[in-house]
Amino acid sequence: QLLRELARRLQSVVRDSDTVSRMGGDEFLLLLEDVDGMAGSAALAERALAALAQPFDVVGRQVELSASIGIAVYPAHGRSDKLVAHADAAMYAAKRAGGGSYALFESHMDAGALEQLDLHLALRHAVANGELSLHFQPLMDARSAEVCGVEARRRWRHPQRGMVSPAVFIPIAERFGLINQLGHWVIAEACRQMAR
Repeated sequence: QLLRELARRLQSVVRDSDTVSRMGGDEFLLLLEDVDGMAGSAALAERALAALAQPFDVVGRQVELSASIGIAVYPAHGRSDKLVAHADAAMYAAKRAGGGSYALFESHMDAGALEQLDLHLALRHAVANGELSLHFQPLMDARSAEVCGVEARRRWRHPQRGMVSPAVFIPIAERFGLINQLGHWVIAEACRQMAR
């Protein structure tokens, strides 16, 4: 319901000739033609942020969200086949700046976008290739100083990169819709280890 309302609000800020599509998860792509370059794109981003900042009514509850928008403009920001990756890199810059804002693509962002794409593709195969492992961190009772449980931690050993930090691969999994697959793997692996 929330994603449908997000899409409706995004459609309300663009023209009929523009395209609004959902990339996956909570990511949307807006394709605009004949826009007044970066100034026109920034103005549209401001309208989209304002529309998405209004509370959403979801199953009788008020939900407030913020958005991060990345902008890439052809031809200033590269060839047409690079625009989506460049907009994506700019969006991550907006997120790192605290969210609720937009960022225009800059050339130094390109390396990060390609690395994210490479890690996403590798992560899709990490479970099947046996690259993930589960580590358990003890939880201590502060009064008795005894172990009262454990917390399961995912670890990823990439064949070329070595250990990839969860701070790197968990956001990628969330962004590309792989987080449920990883969650199911954690449950199955924890049960398998407990049974053993």
